[in-house]
Amino acid sequence: MGHKPGSPYSKCHLFGTGWLMDRRQISPAYWRALAEEARVFAEAMTDARWRLYMLSAAQTYERLAEFAEEESQPRITSASVLERPSASS
Repeated sequence: MGHKPGSPYSKCHLFGTGWLMDRRQISPAYWRALAEEARVFAEAMTDARWRLYMLSAAQTYERLAEFAEEESQPRITSASVLERPSASS
């Protein structure tokens, strides 16, 4: 199964029953674009049930974008918390 180089899926691999992606490749903008696409499809749907499915997918993509933003923030490590000023200061 080949994917275009540079595609977010190009570094995917099948593990057990699901796809895993290199999370560094998936930006918040990627997930927000998918959310917008799902909303556009939902607007075009005439069946209310399918419209709700697409809007639900859009909400999930938005949550993934938020998660991707959180993951991109620097983290405080235990070493940085435990560092103490030297006795000479």
